[in-house]
Amino acid sequence: MSRGLARSDLDDKKGAIADYDQAIKLNPGLAEAYGNRGNARSTLGDKKGAIADYDQVIKLNPGLAEAYDSRGRVRSALGDEKGAVADFDQAIKLKPDFANAYNSRGLARSALDDKKGAIADYDQAIKLKPDFALTHNNRGSVRSDLGDKKGAIADYDQAIQINNDWGDLGLWAAYNNRGIARRELGDKKGAIADHDQAIKIKPNAEAYVGRGLVRNALDNYEGAAADFDQAIKLNPNLAEAYTGRGAARSALGDKKGAIADLEKALELSPSEDPRRQDLIDILKKLQQ
Repeated sequence: MSRGLARSDLDDKKGAIADYDQAIKLNPGLAEAYGNRGNARSTLGDKKGAIADYDQVIKLNPGLAEAYDSRGRVRSALGDEKGAVADFDQAIKLKPDFANAYNSRGLARSALDDKKGAIADYDQAIKLKPDFALTHNNRGSVRSDLGDKKGAIADYDQAIQINNDWGDLGLWAAYNNRGIARRELGDKKGAIADHDQAIKIKPNAEAYVGRGLVRNALDNYEGAAADFDQAIKLNPNLAEAYTGRGAARSALGDKKGAIADLEKALELSPSEDPRRQDLIDILKKLQQ
């Protein structure tokens, strides 16, 4: 058991699982071993195996709030948001001051389009744990979805200021999200600065798309096209990158390139995307 924990800390999840297997073989009633194995399985992508382990933990120790929280997060990862909410409800019932469970339930509620419920959960998580940077970022995203861009920016500001051991990905998200909100409020310079910082932390496709959209808005079409080029290099299946580059190419007089990009964007866009009709209309005009 102890060696399994040590191996897990060293990122040897497979070795850790082997140790937890042995611990369970020696003591089938050891709830902690099932929980640890579930965590390792989840990290390795074996979500169903993880749920089976958390089920066993709950069977052995039905009063353990953390087991419900862990199972809820895996259920959410599998798209079972309603099942996840039920688990988080139980975790909170067992442990009313469980900030992580409120944050997790907020994410699940947001995925179920219960934005007000999500905000209420994030509020409670922050009340219990004011320096919860991740929750400030999550609440900012929901506020942005609800049209409260200034409130969203205030949350992203707080997340960036706290920046307490939530990793580069979390900090990247806060800068990138704030950049999007600033662009939507017309603060283009602030948006560029945020996307620059996001790219510095983690140069991924979404950050390049964000900066490219701002550069398009600033009529810097060559710079925008370069950003979209980079985004497409990093993620060839990102429809928004082709849409943005198509707009930049059209402004630069590259009609053929613009049409090719917009056709690709249309191909990649989900059928339910409300922006598809706009793409179709723009394509028709370019093809005339």
